[in-house]
Amino acid sequence: MKKLIFVFLAVVALAFAGCENGEDQRGTSFLGGDRGLELRFMPDAPPDSVSDQGQQDFDVMVELRNRGEYEVPMERVLVELSGFRPEAFGLSSADMALSPNENVIPRIMNPDGSVIEPPEAYVTFEDLSYQDAAVGTGTRFPFRVDVCYGYETTGATQLCIKENMNIDRPGDLCNVDGTRSLSTSGAPIQITNVDQSRAGADRTRFTFTVQNKGPGSVFVPESTCETGTRLENRVFVNVEGLPGENVNCVGLMEGTGNAGFLILSGSEPKEVSCIYTVTDRNNRVEPFNIRLAYDYKQTLTKNIDVEHHPLG
Repeated sequence: MKKLIFVFLAVVALAFAGCENGEDQRGTSFLGGDRGLELRFMPDAPPDSVSDQGQQDFDVMVELRNRGEYEVPMERVLVELSGFRPEAFGLSSADMALSPNENVIPRIMNPDGSVIEPPEAYVTFEDLSYQDAAVGTGTRFPFRVDVCYGYETTGATQLCIKENMNIDRPGDLCNVDGTRSLSTSGAPIQITNVDQSRAGADRTRFTFTVQNKGPGSVFVPESTCETGTRLENRVFVNVEGLPGENVNCVGLMEGTGNAGFLILSGSEPKEVSCIYTVTDRNNRVEPFNIRLAYDYKQTLTKNIDVEHHPLG
Protein backbone atom coordinates (compact mmCIF):
# COMPACT_ATOMS: atom_id res chain seq x y z
CA MET A 1 0.00 0.00 0.00
CA LYS A 2 2.82 2.45 0.88
CA LYS A 3 4.46 1.73 -2.48
CA LEU A 4 1.15 2.31 -4.28
CA ILE A 5 0.67 5.67 -2.57
CA PHE A 6 4.27 6.73 -3.22
CA VAL A 7 4.00 5.95 -6.94
CA PHE A 8 0.66 7.75 -7.19
CA LEU A 9 1.97 10.84 -5.38
CA ALA A 10 4.92 11.00 -7.78
CA VAL A 11 2.62 10.82 -10.81
CA VAL A 12 0.29 13.44 -9.34
CA ALA A 13 3.20 15.78 -8.59
CA LEU A 14 4.28 15.71 -12.23
CA ALA A 15 0.74 16.23 -13.50
CA PHE A 16 0.04 19.11 -11.15
CA ALA A 17 3.36 20.73 -11.98
CA GLY A 18 2.06 21.09 -15.53
CA CYS A 19 -1.15 22.61 -14.21
CA GLU A 20 0.72 25.26 -12.25
CA ASN A 21 2.51 26.27 -15.45
CA GLY A 22 -0.77 27.49 -16.89
CA GLU A 23 -2.42 24.27 -18.05
CA ASP A 24 -5.21 24.44 -15.47
CA GLN A 25 -8.97 24.80 -15.58
CA ARG A 26 -9.42 28.11 -13.78
CA GLY A 27 -11.96 30.25 -15.58
CA THR A 28 -13.45 27.19 -17.29
CA SER A 29 -17.21 26.77 -17.40
CA PHE A 30 -18.28 23.25 -16.53
CA LEU A 31 -21.41 21.35 -17.50
CA GLY A 32 -21.61 19.95 -13.98
CA GLY A 33 -23.60 16.94 -12.83
CA ASP A 34 -22.90 14.04 -10.49
CA ARG A 35 -22.28 11.15 -12.86
CA GLY A 36 -19.19 9.52 -14.34
CA LEU A 37 -19.75 6.46 -16.50
CA GLU A 38 -23.24 5.17 -17.31
CA LEU A 39 -23.44 1.40 -17.80
CA ARG A 40 -25.88 -0.88 -19.61
CA PHE A 41 -26.06 -4.29 -21.26
CA MET A 42 -26.73 -4.13 -24.96
CA PRO A 43 -30.05 -5.70 -26.10
CA ASP A 44 -29.89 -9.51 -26.15
CA ALA A 45 -26.24 -9.46 -25.03
CA PRO A 46 -26.72 -11.39 -22.87
CA PRO A 47 -30.17 -12.78 -23.76
CA ASP A 48 -32.80 -13.44 -21.13
CA SER A 49 -32.42 -17.19 -21.55
CA VAL A 50 -30.08 -19.64 -23.30
CA SER A 51 -30.03 -23.36 -24.10
CA ASP A 52 -27.77 -25.81 -22.26
CA GLN A 53 -25.11 -28.34 -23.40
CA GLY A 54 -23.28 -25.86 -25.63
CA GLN A 55 -26.18 -25.48 -28.05
CA GLN A 56 -26.33 -21.66 -28.00
CA ASP A 57 -23.47 -19.20 -28.27
CA PHE A 58 -23.96 -15.65 -27.03
CA ASP A 59 -22.03 -12.49 -26.12
CA VAL A 60 -22.09 -10.21 -23.10
CA MET A 61 -21.69 -6.64 -24.34
CA VAL A 62 -21.40 -3.71 -21.91
CA GLU A 63 -21.88 -0.14 -23.11
CA LEU A 64 -19.92 2.61 -21.32
CA ARG A 65 -21.16 6.17 -21.78
CA ASN A 66 -19.30 9.04 -20.11
CA ARG A 67 -21.79 11.43 -18.51
CA GLY A 68 -19.09 13.51 -16.81
CA GLU A 69 -16.23 15.74 -17.93
CA TYR A 70 -13.10 13.65 -17.48
CA GLU A 71 -11.67 11.49 -20.26
CA VAL A 72 -11.00 8.02 -18.90
CA PRO A 73 -7.95 6.30 -20.44
CA MET A 74 -8.81 2.81 -21.64
CA GLU A 75 -6.10 1.31 -19.41
CA ARG A 76 -7.86 2.86 -16.38
CA VAL A 77 -11.09 0.92 -17.06
CA LEU A 78 -11.50 -2.67 -15.86
CA VAL A 79 -14.74 -4.58 -16.54
CA GLU A 80 -15.04 -7.82 -14.53
CA LEU A 81 -17.70 -10.46 -15.14
CA SER A 82 -18.85 -12.70 -12.27
CA GLY A 83 -21.82 -14.68 -10.92
CA PHE A 84 -20.88 -18.10 -12.29
CA ARG A 85 -17.96 -20.52 -12.66
CA PRO A 86 -16.08 -19.43 -15.82
CA GLU A 87 -15.72 -22.99 -17.15
CA ALA A 88 -19.49 -23.49 -16.98
CA PHE A 89 -19.85 -21.03 -19.87
CA GLY A 90 -16.71 -22.02 -21.77
CA LEU A 91 -14.46 -19.30 -20.37
CA SER A 92 -11.24 -19.22 -18.38
CA SER A 93 -10.54 -17.03 -15.35
CA ALA A 94 -8.44 -14.75 -17.58
CA ASP A 95 -11.46 -14.21 -19.87
CA MET A 96 -13.50 -12.68 -17.04
CA ALA A 97 -11.82 -9.25 -17.01
CA LEU A 98 -11.48 -6.90 -19.99
CA SER A 99 -10.80 -3.25 -20.83
CA PRO A 100 -12.18 -1.22 -23.74
CA ASN A 101 -10.09 -0.67 -26.87
CA GLU A 102 -10.45 3.11 -26.70
CA ASN A 103 -10.63 5.94 -24.19
CA VAL A 104 -14.05 6.78 -22.77
CA ILE A 105 -14.60 10.32 -24.06
CA PRO A 106 -16.42 12.90 -21.83
CA ARG A 107 -19.11 15.42 -22.61
CA ILE A 108 -17.72 18.71 -23.91
CA MET A 109 -19.11 22.24 -23.89
CA ASN A 110 -18.58 24.35 -27.01
CA PRO A 111 -17.73 28.07 -26.68
CA ASP A 112 -21.32 28.87 -27.70
CA GLY A 113 -22.68 26.81 -24.79
CA SER A 114 -23.85 23.84 -26.84
CA VAL A 115 -22.87 20.35 -25.73
CA ILE A 116 -21.04 17.67 -27.69
CA GLU A 117 -22.28 14.28 -26.52
CA PRO A 118 -19.55 11.61 -26.56
CA PRO A 119 -19.51 8.31 -28.44
CA GLU A 120 -20.01 5.15 -26.41
CA ALA A 121 -17.22 2.70 -25.63
CA TYR A 122 -17.85 -1.05 -25.46
CA VAL A 123 -16.48 -4.14 -23.77
CA THR A 124 -17.55 -7.52 -25.19
CA PHE A 125 -17.18 -10.97 -23.65
CA GLU A 126 -17.51 -13.22 -26.69
CA ASP A 127 -18.71 -16.75 -27.47
CA LEU A 128 -20.17 -17.90 -24.17
CA SER A 129 -22.25 -21.09 -24.06
CA TYR A 130 -23.47 -23.17 -21.15
CA GLN A 131 -21.54 -26.43 -21.25
CA ASP A 132 -23.44 -28.66 -18.83
CA ALA A 133 -26.96 -30.06 -18.85
CA ALA A 134 -29.38 -27.93 -16.86
CA VAL A 135 -31.14 -29.75 -14.02
CA GLY A 136 -34.92 -29.94 -14.00
CA THR A 137 -36.60 -26.97 -15.65
CA GLY A 138 -33.36 -24.99 -15.72
CA THR A 139 -30.96 -22.84 -13.71
CA ARG A 140 -30.74 -19.08 -13.18
CA PHE A 141 -27.39 -17.30 -13.07
CA PRO A 142 -26.72 -13.69 -12.08
CA PHE A 143 -24.48 -12.11 -14.72
CA ARG A 144 -22.79 -9.35 -12.77
CA VAL A 145 -20.44 -6.74 -14.18
CA ASP A 146 -18.20 -4.68 -11.88
CA VAL A 147 -16.70 -1.69 -13.65
CA CYS A 148 -13.74 0.08 -12.02
CA TYR A 149 -12.48 3.26 -13.65
CA GLY A 150 -10.19 6.14 -12.82
CA TYR A 151 -11.82 9.57 -12.65
CA GLU A 152 -11.10 13.16 -11.64
CA THR A 153 -13.12 16.14 -10.44
CA THR A 154 -12.05 19.77 -10.78
CA GLY A 155 -13.56 22.67 -8.84
CA ALA A 156 -12.70 26.26 -9.79
CA THR A 157 -13.14 28.95 -7.12
CA GLN A 158 -11.37 32.04 -5.68
CA LEU A 159 -10.33 33.80 -2.49
CA CYS A 160 -10.56 37.43 -1.38
CA ILE A 161 -7.09 38.77 -0.50
CA LYS A 162 -6.43 42.10 1.28
CA GLU A 163 -3.40 43.99 2.52
CA ASN A 164 -4.67 43.29 6.04
CA MET A 165 -7.18 40.45 6.20
CA ASN A 166 -8.58 41.74 9.52
CA ILE A 167 -9.51 45.22 8.32
CA ASP A 168 -12.64 46.08 6.33
CA ARG A 169 -12.93 49.46 4.61
CA PRO A 170 -15.76 51.04 2.60
CA GLY A 171 -15.43 50.29 -1.07
CA ASP A 172 -13.27 47.19 -0.56
CA LEU A 173 -12.74 45.07 -3.63
CA CYS A 174 -14.18 42.02 -1.88
CA ASN A 175 -15.24 40.63 1.49
CA VAL A 176 -13.05 38.04 3.18
CA ASP A 177 -15.91 36.40 5.08
CA GLY A 178 -18.50 34.56 3.07
CA THR A 179 -19.39 31.81 0.63
CA ARG A 180 -17.27 31.72 -2.52
CA SER A 181 -18.49 31.06 -6.05
CA LEU A 182 -17.69 27.56 -7.31
CA SER A 183 -17.79 25.79 -10.66
CA THR A 184 -17.34 22.02 -10.55
CA SER A 185 -16.84 19.54 -13.37
CA GLY A 186 -19.31 16.75 -13.93
CA ALA A 187 -18.21 13.73 -11.87
CA PRO A 188 -19.58 11.31 -9.23
CA ILE A 189 -17.45 12.85 -6.46
CA GLN A 190 -18.44 16.49 -6.03
CA ILE A 191 -16.88 19.55 -4.37
CA THR A 192 -19.41 21.81 -2.62
CA ASN A 193 -19.80 24.74 -0.24
CA VAL A 194 -16.55 26.69 -0.46
CA ASP A 195 -16.45 29.25 2.38
CA GLN A 196 -13.79 31.76 3.38
CA SER A 197 -13.09 33.51 6.68
CA ARG A 198 -10.26 35.55 8.22
CA ALA A 199 -7.60 33.86 10.34
CA GLY A 200 -5.19 36.75 11.03
CA ALA A 201 -3.72 39.81 9.33
CA ASP A 202 -1.84 37.73 6.78
CA ARG A 203 -3.82 34.50 6.87
CA THR A 204 -7.22 33.31 5.69
CA ARG A 205 -9.17 30.10 6.19
CA PHE A 206 -11.18 28.37 3.50
CA THR A 207 -13.28 25.24 3.82
CA PHE A 208 -14.92 22.99 1.26
CA THR A 209 -16.83 19.73 1.33
CA VAL A 210 -16.31 16.59 -0.72
CA GLN A 211 -19.20 14.18 -1.27
CA ASN A 212 -19.90 10.97 -3.19
CA LYS A 213 -23.09 11.83 -5.09
CA GLY A 214 -22.84 9.05 -7.66
CA PRO A 215 -24.24 5.49 -7.69
CA GLY A 216 -20.98 3.71 -6.85
CA SER A 217 -18.13 3.51 -4.37
CA VAL A 218 -14.77 5.27 -4.27
CA PHE A 219 -11.25 3.85 -3.95
CA VAL A 220 -7.63 5.03 -3.90
CA PRO A 221 -6.42 6.01 -7.40
CA GLU A 222 -4.65 3.24 -9.32
CA SER A 223 -6.04 0.60 -6.92
CA THR A 224 -8.33 -1.05 -9.54
CA CYS A 225 -10.98 -0.90 -6.79
CA GLU A 226 -9.35 -3.64 -4.75
CA THR A 227 -11.19 -4.08 -1.47
CA GLY A 228 -9.22 -3.32 1.66
CA THR A 229 -9.43 -0.92 4.58
CA ARG A 230 -6.67 1.37 3.29
CA LEU A 231 -7.95 1.39 -0.30
CA GLU A 232 -11.67 2.00 0.07
CA ASN A 233 -13.45 5.33 0.62
CA ARG A 234 -10.36 7.43 -0.14
CA VAL A 235 -10.02 10.27 -2.61
CA PHE A 236 -6.84 12.20 -3.36
CA VAL A 237 -7.31 15.96 -2.86
CA ASN A 238 -5.01 18.63 -4.27
CA VAL A 239 -5.39 22.39 -3.74
CA GLU A 240 -3.57 23.87 -6.71
CA GLY A 241 -2.90 27.37 -7.97
CA LEU A 242 -1.90 28.71 -4.54
CA PRO A 243 1.74 28.39 -3.37
CA GLY A 244 1.78 24.90 -1.90
CA GLU A 245 4.14 25.77 0.92
CA ASN A 246 1.69 28.45 2.10
CA VAL A 247 -1.33 26.14 2.33
CA ASN A 248 -1.99 23.80 5.24
CA CYS A 249 -5.13 21.66 5.09
CA VAL A 250 -6.49 19.72 8.08
CA GLY A 251 -7.86 16.23 7.53
CA LEU A 252 -5.69 15.16 4.59
CA MET A 253 -3.45 12.14 5.11
CA GLU A 254 -0.17 10.83 3.64
CA GLY A 255 0.59 13.93 1.60
CA THR A 256 1.70 17.56 1.98
CA GLY A 257 0.00 20.66 3.40
CA ASN A 258 -2.05 21.24 0.27
CA ALA A 259 -2.54 17.64 -0.90
CA GLY A 260 -3.34 14.21 0.53
CA PHE A 261 -5.99 11.55 0.94
CA LEU A 262 -9.42 12.33 2.35
CA ILE A 263 -11.42 9.48 3.92
CA LEU A 264 -15.10 9.51 2.98
CA SER A 265 -17.97 7.72 4.70
CA GLY A 266 -20.51 6.52 2.16
CA SER A 267 -22.47 9.43 0.74
CA GLU A 268 -21.91 11.68 3.76
CA PRO A 269 -20.21 15.04 3.00
CA LYS A 270 -16.71 15.46 4.42
CA GLU A 271 -15.24 18.89 5.16
CA VAL A 272 -11.67 20.01 4.52
CA SER A 273 -10.36 23.13 6.27
CA CYS A 274 -7.26 24.94 4.99
CA ILE A 275 -5.18 27.93 6.14
CA TYR A 276 -3.55 30.06 3.45
CA THR A 277 -0.67 32.30 4.54
CA VAL A 278 -0.49 35.31 2.23
CA THR A 279 2.97 36.66 1.33
CA ASP A 280 1.97 39.07 -1.44
CA ARG A 281 -0.63 41.14 0.42
CA ASN A 282 -2.09 43.38 -2.27
CA ASN A 283 -5.86 43.67 -2.70
CA ARG A 284 -7.04 41.12 -5.21
CA VAL A 285 -9.18 38.13 -6.04
CA GLU A 286 -7.07 34.94 -6.09
CA PRO A 287 -8.40 32.08 -8.26
CA PHE A 288 -7.41 28.48 -7.57
CA ASN A 289 -8.51 24.91 -8.24
CA ILE A 290 -9.43 21.95 -6.09
CA ARG A 291 -8.72 18.70 -7.90
CA LEU A 292 -9.82 15.22 -6.83
CA ALA A 293 -8.49 11.92 -8.17
CA TYR A 294 -9.91 8.46 -7.41
CA ASP A 295 -10.99 5.09 -8.72
CA TYR A 296 -14.73 4.55 -8.92
CA LYS A 297 -16.69 1.28 -8.96
CA GLN A 298 -20.18 0.65 -10.33
CA THR A 299 -22.14 -2.58 -10.77
CA LEU A 300 -24.60 -3.93 -13.33
CA THR A 301 -26.51 -7.25 -13.03
CA LYS A 302 -28.86 -9.27 -15.22
CA ASN A 303 -30.29 -12.71 -14.43
CA ILE A 304 -29.93 -15.33 -17.19
CA ASP A 305 -32.01 -18.51 -17.33
CA VAL A 306 -30.37 -21.66 -18.69
CA GLU A 307 -33.04 -23.97 -20.09
CA HIS A 308 -32.69 -27.68 -20.75
CA HIS A 309 -33.12 -28.76 -24.36
CA PRO A 310 -32.30 -32.40 -25.31
CA LEU A 311 -29.56 -32.78 -27.90
CA GLY A 312 -30.56 -33.76 -31.37
